[in-house]
Amino acid sequence: MLLTDIIFLIFLGACAGLGAWRGFLRALIGPAAFLIACALSGAYSALTHKIFESLLVLLLGPPIIGWGLKALVRRKDQDQPLPPLACVNRVFGAIIGLTWGGVMGLVLIAIVVILPLDSFGLGDITRDVHASATLALFRHPLEAWRLIPPKEINACLDGLCGMPKKTQTSLAQDQDIQELAQDPRLQKLLLDPVVQKAITDKDFPALLSNPQILDIVRDPALVAKMLKVFPKIRAAQQAASTSSSL
Repeated sequence: MLLTDIIFLIFLGACAGLGAWRGFLRALIGPAAFLIACALSGAYSALTHKIFESLLVLLLGPPIIGWGLKALVRRKDQDQPLPPLACVNRVFGAIIGLTWGGVMGLVLIAIVVILPLDSFGLGDITRDVHASATLALFRHPLEAWRLIPPKEINACLDGLCGMPKKTQTSLAQDQDIQELAQDPRLQKLLLDPVVQKAITDKDFPALLSNPQILDIVRDPALVAKMLKVFPKIRAAQQAASTSSSL
């Protein structure tokens, strides 16, 4: 179990405990306040197109809305013995806390995956997250929500990094790969010395957190083209591996 998994489990436990301590209604305050603030921020941005003010609504809205919601559900006699259904109240509060903590934890993991932490000397954190069981378990929903790049992109990079030059040259003659290589974003990416160094070093976290790559994976059409050539790259890699072992 890696550090990411340990921290994630501790965070989930803390959120569940806090939710149980607060009870069902009070545990709902945080998620409700955040969702209301998101809705208000989105509506304000759509009506006024003022990004800065919308961000202020998103940042300041949750604590203000939460304070108002707390005033509505505040118990009058908190020191009094709990009613018979208090146990059920605590259990549902723990469930709300656990669910909300899981969502926030996954969002934080996605942020760590896409941020270029290597630029700040924090590449070990990104590598730990990539190798964690937590990311492996929740990778599919994170990819479905387009919070992180598809794992096929990582595997594609892996294949290109470990492939002999001769095999890369033969792949370059493939029509689909030639069409893909004509994309100006890919051309700019492959000429970037930082990207070239990351490919040489097989530094996949740095590659996947590169802003240029993130811009590419947000284009569904381009990603579809990349996934189309992925089986060819894997087949070429396996053929190269077989020939080298003979």
